[in-house]
Amino acid sequence: MALDLAALEEEFEITHPKASVDDRFKGVKFFTVPLPSEASFRIYENAKKRGGKVDASFISSTFTRILKRWEGIERDGVEVPCTEEEKKAFINNPQTSRLAQYIMDTTDAKARELHGVDDE
Repeated sequence: MALDLAALEEEFEITHPKASVDDRFKGVKFFTVPLPSEASFRIYENAKKRGGKVDASFISSTFTRILKRWEGIERDGVEVPCTEEEKKAFINNPQTSRLAQYIMDTTDAKARELHGVDDE
């Protein structure tokens, strides 16, 4: 058996964690990609320059880079485009920041699962 690079998932689909139990979230999906190591390294290096802290800027940069698009996100009944500005507003909003963290964690878990990588 071989590692077929052409068969690797390029994009992960993440459904809202409450989609299976609450109809309001059924159509809410987030489409992400893992950060390439070069981008991840640049974000990490910038954080190190600020004292090595994983602060709001680090998290916001990571989130805006991995989230490529979304479905089912609305404001006052109007679809919200997945722009850089909207992604930053999403992660900085206390009502959606935990969901943004879930999206980042799930993206990381899916990337690790793809190769059976374990933290242990």
